[in-house]
Amino acid sequence: MKAKLTIFVTVMVAALFGMGCASTPETDAHLVKIEPAFVKEGLVAHYPFNGNAKDESGNGNDGEVNGATLTNDRHNGGGKAYSFDGVNDFIESNDSSTLDFSGNLSLSFWINPIIWGTGTTKLAGVISKKSSNSNNGYVVYHDYTGSRQNKINYRYKGTSSTQPYLHSTTSVNLNQWVHWSVSQDQTSVKWYRNGTLDKSYSISQAGDMNTNTKLHIGNAQTWHAVTGDGQGNTYFNGSID
Repeated sequence: MKAKLTIFVTVMVAALFGMGCASTPETDAHLVKIEPAFVKEGLVAHYPFNGNAKDESGNGNDGEVNGATLTNDRHNGGGKAYSFDGVNDFIESNDSSTLDFSGNLSLSFWINPIIWGTGTTKLAGVISKKSSNSNNGYVVYHDYTGSRQNKINYRYKGTSSTQPYLHSTTSVNLNQWVHWSVSQDQTSVKWYRNGTLDKSYSISQAGDMNTNTKLHIGNAQTWHAVTGDGQGNTYFNGSID
């Protein structure tokens, strides 16, 4: 079994995506204190977006920018986050064994969406490494059906189990920086919002979730080739840090 996977897209500490809403240095200090412990464990990718999409974890999972443009981060620092147009912008990292895992995964990120869950963002993705609904992997995205509307959803599939709907309790804020993180282990999936537990699910052991699909930031590639609702509705509209 591989060590816990932690991917970070943020300027904070050492993990994958970030943390916080409309943050200031004071609120960030508070978030660091309550940051879930899993965020610092087993780091495999870290994208601080310091003027580029390079992985600063040391694992070489650098991202290739496709249309996304540098913008201000949650501290209003120029060139420290990426803006996605919700049409065809995304960042792609090549497949790597360090981005595959067996049942232990943590994803952490700051998002500031302009649109979330309506129109062409019905299946808007934040991060995905899952080529289709029937294939192994994981995806964080918006699912527009029923009680999942306006929430943030996590879906995974492994050789032993699959879970399609593991969504947050709290809706996603528009035009505001908020930190989200999701952690999966052998028996549970937990969502955290600004460092505070938002929702917890009991699950069966996932088994091998390995896939040769590339990692996407800003796109739910899982449904990218699907006709109907999925077609053209998988891109994130807003900023990610």
